[in-house]
Parts: sequence; C-alpha cells; structure tokens
Amino acid sequence: MPKPVNPVPVQERRRWPRIATRMEARVSLNGAAWMGAAPNISLGGVYMTFAETISANENQPIQLNFLTEAGALEIGGKVRGLREALGHRSASVQELPMGLAVEFEELETIKEKILSSLLDGLREQSVSARLMGLLAPQESGDLLLEIRSAGTDAISHVSIHPCSSGVARSSLPERRLVPRVNLAIPVSLEEGEAFLTDLRQEALTANLSVNGACLRFRGHPNQLSQHLVLRLSIPSSMASRLPDTPVGAFECAVTGEIVWTDPDTVVGDELKNDLSDRPLCMGIRFVSQHEEGLRSLTEVVGYFLDSADRFEERAGTAGVTSVQVECRNAAGRRIAAYHDRPEKVLPGVPVVIISPGYGETKKEYVTLAYYLACNGFHVLRYDHTNHVGESEGDIVDATLTSMDQDLACVTDFVKCTWPTSSIAVVTTSLAGRVALKQVARSPRVDLLILITGVVDVQATLQAVHQEDLILSFLRGVRRGVLNVLGFNVHADYFLSDTIKAGYTNLHTSIQDASQISIPVILFVAEHDAWVQLESVKAVQAALPAQQSPLYLIPEAMHRLHENPRKARAVFQQLVTVCLERLAPECVARGVLEPMKGEIGRQSRIERERARAHHQLAIADLQEFWQDYLSQFQYIANIHDYWHLLDHIYRLMGTLDGEGRILDAGCGNGNFGMFLMINQAYRQRHTSAVDPRPLHYTGMDFVPTALKQAKLNLGNVAAESYGKIESWVMGGASVITSFCRADLNMRLPFRDNQFDRIVCNLVISYLEDPLCTLREFMRVLSPKGKIILTNLKPQADLSQIYRNFVRLADRPEEVEEARQLLTNSGKIRQAEGDGVFRFFDRQELAMLLLSTGAVRPRIFSTFANQAYLAVAEKPGTAK
Repeated sequence: MPKPVNPVPVQERRRWPRIATRMEARVSLNGAAWMGAAPNISLGGVYMTFAETISANENQPIQLNFLTEAGALEIGGKVRGLREALGHRSASVQELPMGLAVEFEELETIKEKILSSLLDGLREQSVSARLMGLLAPQESGDLLLEIRSAGTDAISHVSIHPCSSGVARSSLPERRLVPRVNLAIPVSLEEGEAFLTDLRQEALTANLSVNGACLRFRGHPNQLSQHLVLRLSIPSSMASRLPDTPVGAFECAVTGEIVWTDPDTVVGDELKNDLSDRPLCMGIRFVSQHEEGLRSLTEVVGYFLDSADRFEERAGTAGVTSVQVECRNAAGRRIAAYHDRPEKVLPGVPVVIISPGYGETKKEYVTLAYYLACNGFHVLRYDHTNHVGESEGDIVDATLTSMDQDLACVTDFVKCTWPTSSIAVVTTSLAGRVALKQVARSPRVDLLILITGVVDVQATLQAVHQEDLILSFLRGVRRGVLNVLGFNVHADYFLSDTIKAGYTNLHTSIQDASQISIPVILFVAEHDAWVQLESVKAVQAALPAQQSPLYLIPEAMHRLHENPRKARAVFQQLVTVCLERLAPECVARGVLEPMKGEIGRQSRIERERARAHHQLAIADLQEFWQDYLSQFQYIANIHDYWHLLDHIYRLMGTLDGEGRILDAGCGNGNFGMFLMINQAYRQRHTSAVDPRPLHYTGMDFVPTALKQAKLNLGNVAAESYGKIESWVMGGASVITSFCRADLNMRLPFRDNQFDRIVCNLVISYLEDPLCTLREFMRVLSPKGKIILTNLKPQADLSQIYRNFVRLADRPEEVEEARQLLTNSGKIRQAEGDGVFRFFDRQELAMLLLSTGAVRPRIFSTFANQAYLAVAEKPGTAK
C-alpha cells in the first residue's frame, strides 16, 4: 500500500505582509477599461477586484501607476493570478467581481523606499491613492521578424495576410467530439436474456462511432428497455477488408443505452396505428460493458474512417484528400504515414516531408499539411518508430539514430514514388537536429525548414532538467528509464547514442551546418526555453550565405500550439517560402488557406484511429491509474500544484453551511485535504463563517486511491484537531464520504444533489467527456458551479519541475520531483498515442456550453500548463 502523505502545512504564501486598503483601481487594455478597487497591497504585489471579467492572462505584463497628492509612483509587474473574488457581489453587475493578482517586478532601492512610505501612509490612513494599470498587449505588432543575414541584427518585418486570394474558406464545426462513419450494419437487440424478436427485422445502423450509433428500424417495437445489448453483424464483404480478421462475417456485442428516439414517433403501448409504417430512428450510447465487443467495434470504425467508401462519399467536396501509406526503415520497422494531396494534382508537383518533433505525431501536423496541400504540394507526414504514434516500437527505446533512419527511409520512399519532384523537409525540435545532420551527410532534398529546431542538445537537456545529463553520463552516471524532455526512455541508450552519433552540442551542429549546400530556413521562438536564439544564429552563420534566412516568432514558446495565431503566421510564411523555392511560377497567386472544417474532420479521424490502435482494456486502465496515483502523492509538495488547488478553491466561491461538494476523480484526495485545511482556517479567522460543516464526497474508480484518500483526509483531521480552535469548539468544518464509481458510467447520485462539482485533471482521460459532463450537470443543483481543470495540449510539465528545483533545499526533494516528472511521462505518452485527449480553450468552452452550462470562463493555471474552466447550471436555486 502507498505510504501516507503528511498534510502540507498552511502558511502565508507571500514574502511580505499585506495591508488592507480602499484604493480605487482602473486597468486598461487596447482602449478598453475596467473600474474596480485594490483591497490589499504589499511590498511584493497588489490585489485588485473588478465587477467585470478582465481580458487578461497569467504572466501578462502590466504597468502600474500609484497616484497621490505628492505625485506618481510607476512600477512594472506581471499578472500572477486571475480568480473570482469571494464574499460579495457587485450591486450593479450580476457577475461576481473578478480578482487580478499582480506581482511587482524587482524594485530599485529608491522605488522600494517610496513604496514602503506609501504603504505606511495607507496603513495609517494618512494618505490616499488611486491605482492606474496598463496591461501590455499579448501580441506584438509583428507576427514574424526576419533576421536578414547571418551575423547581423538587421531585421525586417514580415507581413502576413489571412488569405492572399481574398476568400477565407471555412465551415461550421462538427458538434460531436468523435467522427462518424456511414455504415449500414445489421443489428439485433437483446434485453437481458429475453430477445426482442420484433426488433430483429431490418434493424440497421445509420451512422456509427466509437461512442454510439444511430439505428433505423422499419417497424416499431412495443417495449424498449433503457439498456440493451446490441449484436452487430459485420457482413463478410465488409469484414474481408479489415486487417487481421478471419475470413467471413463476424459479430460483436456491445451494451448501449437509449439517449433519444425520433421526436415525431411515439414509442410504447400508446403507439398509434397510423405510424406503424414510418421508420423509427433511435440514438444509442455505448457503455463500458462487453469490452471485447467495444474493442472490435473500435477497430471497425477506425478502419472505415479512412476507407475508400469515405473518399467516394466526399468526392467533389474536399479540397484536400488524406490517404494512409506505409514503408519500412533500415531496421525493418513499419513506418505509418499519411499522404495529403490537393483534389487536383499536376505532374511534377513538389513533395514536402513533415518530420514530427520529439514526442509528437503526424496528427499534430494536420493543419500544416493542409496548408501545404491546398497550395498544390504533395505532403507526406509520418510517425517515428520507437516513438509515440502508430509506427512500430515504443518510445522507451527512442534514439536520435532511429529518427535518422526513419527520415532516410521516408525520403527514399518519396524519391521512388515521385522521381521527378523536388523535395522539401519540414521538421521541428530534436528532429530538426537529426535532419540537419542527414542533409549535411547526404543532400538528397532541395530545401530544409527547421521550426524551433534544437541545435545544442546538451544545452537543451540542461535547460529542461536543470542538470547536464550528457556530462553526468560521460562521468559514469547511469540512470535506466528516465523522463527525458517529457517522455520516459532508456536514458543510457539515448545519451550514449547522442554522443556516438555526433549530436552532442552546438559545435557539432555548426560542423554539420558548414557541410550543407542547400537552402535552410530557420524559425525561432522568442521565449523558447529549449533553444537559445544566439545558438541558432551561430548555426545560421555556418550555412550557405543568402540562402538561410532566420525568422523570429515574437513572444512564442518552443511549441507553437500555445498560440494558434502565431502558428498560422508561421505556416503561411512557410508555404510562401516553399512556393518561392520550389514552385516560383505559383507565387503570384498568393497563399490559400485550407478549410477549417476539413482540418477539424481529419484531426478527429486520426485521433480516433490512434485511439483504436492503442486502446486499453478496462483492467489495464485501472492498473495504469493505480500505478500512476501511487507515484503521484509527492505532487502535494509542489508549489505550482498547490497554487492550482488554491485557484480551484477560490473559484468555487462561498458556500453556505451544509454545502455539498463532489470531487469527481479525487485520486489520493489532494483537493479534499486542501479544502479541509482552508475551511478550518476560515472558521478560525472569520467570525461570520457559517458553523455548519460542508459535505465533501470523494469519488474514484481506483480502490487503492480511495483508501489512500481516506487515510490522507484522516491525517489532516488528526493533525488539525486540537491545533485549530474552531475545530475544537465547533467540530469538524468538513464532513467527508467516499464513493467508488466509474466516471464513464451513469453517476450513482440523484438529480440536483451537489452545489459544487470539482473535476481536477481528470476530464481528458474519459471515454466520452461530453456524456460525463452532462451527468455532472444532472447531479449539480441549479445555480451550482462546476470547476474543471485540464492539462493544455502537449503541456510542458518540465516547467513545473524547473520551478520546483529552483526553490528546493534538499537533494531528496529534487529526486522526488524527478520521479514525479518521470511519472508524468506516462500521461504524455498516452496523449501522443491518442489514448488521452487534452482540450484547448475553445474546446473546453464548447464542451460546457453543450451540456447547457452558462457563463463558462477559462483561465490559465498550473504554471501556465493547464486550463481551469468554471461554469454554472442555470435555474433557480432552492
């Protein structure tokens, strides 16, 4: 059994004591302004509240001016927190006031003395002051800056237009989170042991997905149970096209529940005779029973998402077509790829190979591929072997040499398939370092484009891990399986290969660059924690003169997914470069934009294919989480995680006594511990707090996690009893209970049972998040709040590790944090394999709105590596 975790002591989080004030505050951004107040201030920062939601993000710079009768004090700072203020409502605005926590920049001695004097005056109420804040725009005026020549600082501004053709093509987004296929498969239904013979005839699927189906019946059944067993008979003509399937037809059984019927059809004993000839349509949601049947069904859906039937169905409507292809590398391992091409292909069209970055797959590059394909290029994007994705091998065996073999194999495949076409390679991150060496060794392509390419592996590893892993290895340190740049690999093999193959440091990159004769285009992110701009400039200086421009992406991070606008600017400039270098006759027409609907549809298709390829059985999934949570307990000691829990707690808002809270997916009970400690301290320090306790229910499907949660919350109660007056005088501030249940199933609670539902870092791991959220809304009381957190797509959890290591005092703390980082690699791998899915801002808002929730608000949290969403259930509270 995992060892118990001692509760984290609650202490003042700030370095400086705060004083209460009544300062007026005004914050503005791009002409918009918000009026509010500053309830407290210290030498380290200020907290402001406003009656409206402010258009600000965490880590956004802000310039503050404190105006007094004596003059003005100007201080710079950064937004460190956005939250709903507690305890009061605005008289004129229905929304809760919003809070803005600002941390001051390091002050000069004179400014610090002036601020200290101002605080003394505010404390003694001998001076009055007003606060004016100016938020810095998050976007610079330039999307890209071109460094014109190596060795100089000359910069030109690159103008990017949304659509050079003047027509931006788009379509409405698909409402469902998973793609459907139009397959007419015979279906028979069973209710327990009793077979419903009248449904046996002519029951067919109208469309099918991994989560459910629409069924169509010629006749009308007299009775329907809510839960049914569906037996789908896959015809031999269809089954013969499935890989690894025995010859002949086969059946698969799945359990489903009815979620809707044709609204114009009456079902039951009251069925009218004049409707008997009308077809009945019925929506079925599959549930997690008959596991083998669901696995078989997932394979069927995954295959037919890319079947020839699908392309025939879309003929004449698609601007870009994507077809699966494969080849084998020098080690004989299968490489899975997609060929994206325009609807009309001309002879001799250039080919662009997209080589994904370390820890990425081909599905992350659908948008870039469609930008290139709709502008006339063939595109081949693939998954590396010994990596995440659909190619053979596990990422634990990843090496840079393996990535090199894959790129060489794909290049050979392209040259054999399109012998007269020119070839470009687009690659990112560590794969960029691999491509640089391969082009230096054998220039078989005509153009190389590096997007945030790593050029100094040793420096990148040190920046991410706060330790020189290369040097440690050379000194004889052996580590076994270790989290390297977010993924768990055999570190000794990876580092040994990096050294032997000549990828180690900046010097080796400069040597390779000096051997290159083809044009190389470089894109560098301004705030890239993995890559230094000066290092890239040094490599640029060694490349062919006048053929290797460098584009700086202002305010961008290593992975462009964080800022879609910046990503689009890069993609458009990349297409322009490819047209200029490989197809100059097409430059005049400008850059066309792909259809957003096509990109979304293809992304959903590939996500489901990856999910089908890597699906986990229920028993395997429970074992996965049991192992993960047993190693997750140390997270409670990480400051950034503690800040995340604090963010959730504050956004919950004030609850009256006997308020009911559901912690859905409670794990080891971290939020429950945080809740108990904070409620106890609130009772001690706030006389107006309702003495009646809150009711906390922790729910999870991992038995060992629930057992640990009970132990952890019991430890908090025992530790606090006798130390906190309110606990002794008024009894416990929180009454706890626990429930074992699967969030993929119907929740075992009555309607309108909870006032708050917290689902912390769980929603991305569910089979059907939308269905689960609808269950949350069912059991949430009117006017109740739901608070969700979700890691950002491709979150860089090494940032959490770096933040902690900077403050760690003991080597044991660093080692425990390293083990936690290694544990997080399991999640990143599952994300890359399509098993888990992390949602962006727009997707989270769409999910909540689809459940009927109102006022969804999305915040960045957890060191900017996660989103926090809060929304309300409409209605009238009891």
